[in-house]
Formats: sequence, C-alpha cells, structure tokens
Amino acid sequence: MEQVPLIYCHSLDKLNDSVLNIKSAIEDKGISFLQVWDSDISTLITVSQALGTIHAHVENNVIEEVIFPHTDEAFQSTKMSPPKMVLLQYVEDNVKGGELVLVDSKKVLESILDERPKLAEILMRPGCISFCQNGESFSSFPVYERMSDDSIRVHFRYDSKVFVPDWSREAIKFLHQNYHMNPEFQIKVIPNEKNQILILDNYRILYGQDAFIGNRKMH
Repeated sequence: MEQVPLIYCHSLDKLNDSVLNIKSAIEDKGISFLQVWDSDISTLITVSQALGTIHAHVENNVIEEVIFPHTDEAFQSTKMSPPKMVLLQYVEDNVKGGELVLVDSKKVLESILDERPKLAEILMRPGCISFCQNGESFSSFPVYERMSDDSIRVHFRYDSKVFVPDWSREAIKFLHQNYHMNPEFQIKVIPNEKNQILILDNYRILYGQDAFIGNRKMH
C-alpha cells in the first residue's frame, strides 16, 4: 500500500516552513499528513489559514455508514469552486472499522487514458455528470475537467445527489465499480493519531470511509 507523506510541525513558529513542505507534498502526491503540536481546534484553524481561505461545513456530523470516494462540495459551480484543499482531523477515534478510503484520480485517469481511451473520452465530456444541491439547483461537469492551465480537476460523487445522462450512465458506473472501488487504486488510512491533520488536494483526491462501530469525533 502506498505510504502517505508525513510532515512534522512541532510548534507554531515552524509553520511557515511546514507550509512549503505541505504544498510540495500536495503537488507530488495530492495528500499529506501534518503532525502538529496539539489537537485544539484553534491549531487546525491556524494551519488552514496558512494554506488559504477557509470554507467550513456548518455541521461536522460523522456518520457510521459507508461513504463512497467523492469530491468534497462537488456540486459547487464555477462561480464558487469546491475547496482546493480539504483538512481532516480526527480528535477521537475509538472505532472498529472506519478506514478512510482515498483514491488518486490522477493515477486513475492515467490508467484509463492508457487502457480505455473511449471511456476517458466520455468521462472528459462536458455534462457527463450533474450534482443536485438542496433538491433544486443542478451543476453539470465532466468527471475530469481540463482547466485553463492544462491541469485536470475531478468532479465525482456516487450517491443520490448525482444525475447522469443516458450516454454516460454506464461509464460512471464502470468508473466507480472498477476503479474507485478497486483496492489497486485505493489508499486506506486509519486516523488514530489525534495530533495529525490529513490534508487532501480536493481537485485530485477522492475520499470516503468504510462503515464503523464506535465513537468518532472530528474538527
């Protein structure tokens, strides 16, 4: 299993140096752990502010069910894009099961382009996937969107908020079942260190979780 980079930041005065290392790790792997000096919510906020503008969920509800790998806030339109980075800190994790499931979309797309170019063509077509917010507004995207700087941004969920046209239905199902749920493309992480912050490139890494029993609390 691929290892997630771990960056140490034992005090606030080391944060600026750590931010440079975080950005380098995110650029390379799309993911990093940051070992910080405590698990207080103020520390998470300080780290987040050092990386950019904060957009927080109103509620940090933790559910015990399976969550399929997905893009956080996938339904956001181009006027307010999904967050570039997602920071997760589990301050209580007394559970059985509940591994975090991470999928590197860069590696998935590279494999699809090499082995199934027709599938890639469908998944990169505008309108391939749509997301519903609050039962009203829809935002449509390609799964893999090529940006103006030639980078690729992933847009994906696999739940009741997703709607797809007939021409992409089988492609979306195939992507989910044969790539995102394939252990070959997954990194599984057990968040058992409360002073660690998991930092994800939300434009590249999909994240979900296995079902669990027990108590889990996150900032």
